[in-house]
Order: sequence, then C-alpha cells, then structure tokens
Amino acid sequence: MINIVTSGCSFTHDPDSWANVLQKKLSDKYTVTNVAQGGVGQEYIVRSAIMKLQQLTTPKLCIVQFSGFWRATLHLDKLENPELFEKLKSEKIKWDTRQCYNESIKIDNMIMLKTTDLNHAWWDSSKLELTSKIINGYNLAVSSDQRTMLSYENISHLQMYCKLNKIPLLCFFGWQDCLEHPYNIELVNQIREQVDWKNIWFHKNGGGMAEWMLDNGHHGKLEEDKTNNPPTGLENVRGHRLNLQTNKKSEKTEWKRIMGHPTAEAHEAFCREIIIPWIKEND
Repeated sequence: MINIVTSGCSFTHDPDSWANVLQKKLSDKYTVTNVAQGGVGQEYIVRSAIMKLQQLTTPKLCIVQFSGFWRATLHLDKLENPELFEKLKSEKIKWDTRQCYNESIKIDNMIMLKTTDLNHAWWDSSKLELTSKIINGYNLAVSSDQRTMLSYENISHLQMYCKLNKIPLLCFFGWQDCLEHPYNIELVNQIREQVDWKNIWFHKNGGGMAEWMLDNGHHGKLEEDKTNNPPTGLENVRGHRLNLQTNKKSEKTEWKRIMGHPTAEAHEAFCREIIIPWIKEND
C-alpha cells in the first residue's frame, strides 16, 4: 500500500473535504492519513505533515493545502507554565478541544491557541478573557511581514524535506490571499526566494482551490451564508489581489469569492479533476 499524507486547514479538515473524499475513493490501493486542522496556518500544517511522514516507512506521497498568511498557533505546555495552563484550560472546557498534533501529543499536556479563534462568530470571546488577552497581544506584537516570512519559510521547509527524502509533493493554497505589499520589501522578498514556486499548483493568475471551484460553477455551503437572502455561498470583495506565483499585486478591483467552506460537490470535483490525476502520475 502507498501512504498518502494530507494536511491543511479547515478546507482540508472538513468532513466533506477533498482529502476525506480521497480516503473513500482510493481505499483499495492507498492509505490516506489526513492530519489537517481547522483554523491553522503554515507552521502547523507543515509540522503535522512532516511528523506523519517521518512515522511512515513504506512508499508515500504528500498533498498539502496552505492557509492564510496571518494565521499562527501558540503553544502552552503544562510542564513549562502550569498555572497559566490551568487558567486557560478552565476557559476552554466547552470550547475547541482539537489542540494536539494528531495522536503524537496527548491533549492533556498542551493547549494550542490559534489566532483565528477570536475571529469566528461561533466563539463567544467575552468568556475567553485570558485567551483573548494572549492572542490580542500576539496580534499586536507580531507584524504582517514576520508572518509572511514565517509562511514562506515553512513552505520551503516542507519542499526541502520532501525533496531530500524523495517524496512526491503536491501543494496549493486554499484560496488567493489578499496580502498587502510588505513594509520591508527587500527582506521579505529574500525569504520569498527560498520557496520553489514551480512546485506549487496554481489556478490561473495565482488562484487556489477556492478559485478553481468558483470558475467551475461551485460555491460555499449555503448554510454558512448568513449575508445573502436567499443564500448564494458567494460574496463580493473589493481590494488588491496578490498573485503569489508572480509576486505582483493587481489594481484595486472587485471580484466574487466563495463564502465560508466549499460544498461537498465542490470538494468531490476538485479531488476528481486535480488531486487524483496527480496521484496517478506520481505514485
């Protein structure tokens, strides 16, 4: 059996995701392990993928969906800071419990705070006073330039690991991020050059999975669309789009994008048209 390790954020962790579709479609010849996690950025996505790849000794492939550049994950270890750990744990009793690296790290030993945790309507941040204080402090102190460089470094890390270990790698972005030009362009662009951009799949003009789905007639889950009446699963966005493939920013314009998470039909089509053909060429 050939092992396929998949990683990403909620666009890959979702029960309907392309990675979980893949598990059903290829169960006869491949073992698919999905280590994705909702709300995470490149650091978690890459680390989870490499940890799982290291555990496997049989032939393997790696397929990774990258996430938003602003996302970060903060670790709080019980042994290092037991008092703070207990205070945070009491806030998280009825909160998100997905806070470990797969089965490798016991959930009781570590709390993982995600910068996305305070940006979703389903979390009541008024009840998360300490969590909010920590994440807001991080957001205030860590610049967009630094987060962009960390994203580039993590992507490069995954590419170098797979190249060194002769593991075929397919990677792509979940959506086209609307990044502003860096404040320190020289520094950020030097780090950007570490990435092998030819090793990343793009849909037209630097688009990702969501842009492919949109161009192929798909939309976001209607039940997640609380804006349109009736719901369409789409939203209008105005601003500058950054083409990561060319590192060029578009003129200010308006476009449509998928609202929320893609539908099961969109994931199935992406898996069938993009993912499975790549697997057949590289196994």
